[in-house]
Amino acid sequence: MGEADRGIIDRVIRQTDLLAFRDRAFNTLSGGEQARVLLARALVTEPDILLADEPVSALDPAHQLDVMNLLRQHCESGHSVIVVLHDLSLAAHYCHRLQLLHQGTTLAEGSAEAVLNEKNLADAYDIALTKANGDALKPTRLPWRRLHKDD
Repeated sequence: MGEADRGIIDRVIRQTDLLAFRDRAFNTLSGGEQARVLLARALVTEPDILLADEPVSALDPAHQLDVMNLLRQHCESGHSVIVVLHDLSLAAHYCHRLQLLHQGTTLAEGSAEAVLNEKNLADAYDIALTKANGDALKPTRLPWRRLHKDD
């Protein structure tokens, strides 16, 4: 392994917040830690197309934001990222284009604003947007943000 490869590995380990687990066996890690290891394993290869199926499902909110930021950075560096998410707020906030599936077919696709509207959410999930002070809450708004991140 060359110096460049070691540099990529070290960078990805830091980006995925795995430095403290570097010497632990995979089967001793929690589900969220294992998910981050699998993401690191994918990112270290610097793929042109990255497919991620529910990459944040086992993660706490802070690590969810970290992972979505990493995926966005990968995309913005000229690569393609296709992500399957059930968290509509994360999808709306981080994804450039959404495809809403319902019963195996595409119900809507496009920007978050075009896809995550009241009618589509009712048709796909039988849900309505919650009203606060008479205004509908938007699924495009994340309810939290990362306060601190040690790099």
